[in-house]
Amino acid sequence: IERGGDVTYHGPGQLTVYPILDLRGYNQDIHWYMRALEEAILLALEKAGVAGATREEDVTGVWVSNKKIAACGVKLKRWVTMHGVAVNVDMRSLENFEGIVPCGLEGREVTCVNDVIDDKQ
Repeated sequence: IERGGDVTYHGPGQLTVYPILDLRGYNQDIHWYMRALEEAILLALEKAGVAGATREEDVTGVWVSNKKIAACGVKLKRWVTMHGVAVNVDMRSLENFEGIVPCGLEGREVTCVNDVIDDKQ
């Protein structure tokens, strides 16, 4: 099933969430939905002790210190969502990005929660 974005990876070391929602009961706007997914990730990362997670203009996902920590890619069919988000949690998730250009973003790095978590919280 085709989804938004380019090549990506899902596997050990990631938290992958694929919500299935009928957006006709919420808001029939794909951009709104993508921003809502990013906001949910931002809130979860903040609760987990990750400081400085942000969105970046003109690219989808969540970033920490200019490195991608979470990817979003969805497909809709009759306003029902498929696919979703993947958050890199530990180092196992990073090793598998070495052979690809994640999400088609040439020259951009990825990071994981365990590398950026603020243990002082």
